[in-house]
Amino acid sequence: MKKMGVIAIFIVVLGVVLSIYSIISFYNYFFYIKEDKLIVHKGVIKKTLLEIPFDRIQSINNEQNLIHRIFSVIKLNVDTAGSAKEEVQLYAIKEDVAQHLREYILDNRTDVVITSQAITEGEGTQIKSNNKEEIFKLSLLQLFKVGISANHLKSFGLILFFFFSVYDDLEEIGLDILTKAEEYLPIAQVIMQSIFMIIFLSILFMVVSFLISIVTTVLRYFGLTMYRIGDGFIIESGLLNRKQYAAKDSKIQILSWSQNLLQRMAGIYTTIMQQASTISAGNTKNATASGLTKEDVTNVSKYIFEEKYDDLETITWNSINKYYAYKLVLRWTWVFIAPIILLSFSQKYNLLLPGIILYGIIIWGCYLRYKKKQYGISENLIAIRGGAFGHQLSLMELHKVQNIKITQTPFQRRRKLSSLSIHTASATMQIPELYTDEAMGIKDYLLYKVESSYKPWM
Repeated sequence: MKKMGVIAIFIVVLGVVLSIYSIISFYNYFFYIKEDKLIVHKGVIKKTLLEIPFDRIQSINNEQNLIHRIFSVIKLNVDTAGSAKEEVQLYAIKEDVAQHLREYILDNRTDVVITSQAITEGEGTQIKSNNKEEIFKLSLLQLFKVGISANHLKSFGLILFFFFSVYDDLEEIGLDILTKAEEYLPIAQVIMQSIFMIIFLSILFMVVSFLISIVTTVLRYFGLTMYRIGDGFIIESGLLNRKQYAAKDSKIQILSWSQNLLQRMAGIYTTIMQQASTISAGNTKNATASGLTKEDVTNVSKYIFEEKYDDLETITWNSINKYYAYKLVLRWTWVFIAPIILLSFSQKYNLLLPGIILYGIIIWGCYLRYKKKQYGISENLIAIRGGAFGHQLSLMELHKVQNIKITQTPFQRRRKLSSLSIHTASATMQIPELYTDEAMGIKDYLLYKVESSYKPWM
């Protein structure tokens, strides 16, 4: 009892200390405008002062979760050039204050900034239009299609993660799970020898994974709407946590769209706009939309690339070396060969047959990846397409190339092959298994196009 009392006192004291710290932190976090800069003060023990010139601000995105909506506040994410993450996050800003802050920054910039509310024409700025045009809205039927065509392997991974977490928690409180499991091991062995039970458990996991995918899809993509404002896009979505992402045309380095097998059956696509500020930041800032039709994808592409998009109709597609397929098959063979041999010697034929079938499906997928992996280079664009049971296409304008790297492993050197990596300010496009002379020719051509172009990369 005495020990429990000490723990309770410790929890109360810790709660009071954290509450006091939060209050002091709240009053020490403030921002103001000075000349053409956004000034932010924050910190309790470690004081931080941020000065952000308006011209460095690339985008202002807002986020509004359920608590924000209740109190009529929003969170502003200010993204600047050259940063791997948001430079500033302004929490719990009143909506009218946030609107005034946007307008003031826009009116005092010498260049245009794209926001989640509007793109306004500043003094001396050239911009096409300020009208907010809705170019895509995800219907409930399309939302359901996105849910059923989602990557259910991720949901399966979440289930496994949940069980492992529960196992660790039970171990920490002193329950010997392995000892308890040994008591039921004979029953489990009998069950696993039944093909019916294997099929039943597989279907059960598939159903649970499917339900998790539907729920996460609704939470993320509910009410997804894409707007065209001036020279950029606004994408907003979310059920409980409503987010808005802004993407300016000049900042978009690579535009990708893809279809997995289920999306092909449903006739929908997923698009990703990779922006210059997303370098080393993962995908958190990429503007992503799912549930688009082929016509929607074409319209988005024409907004970004304009007449250059027509290059796709005349582009020449080139295949890569078949060594790419051999390498994929060899990797997966090493993964499966030991389990298959073990099951054969132990005469576990009820498990061996599904394993062989799975291996065959994966090898067929490797062949499809090789056949679909192609690249094309036109006067203005470089395009790379791929996929196994689905399709994927990535497009980039040539003048946005930042760096080109040719790599060669000892196995590639024997076959006079190389891999080409084309780096941009947001991500990397890769063309594997090319003849070295071919890779050098592509590198020289791309460098020539970059050096002879006067177009800005952002």
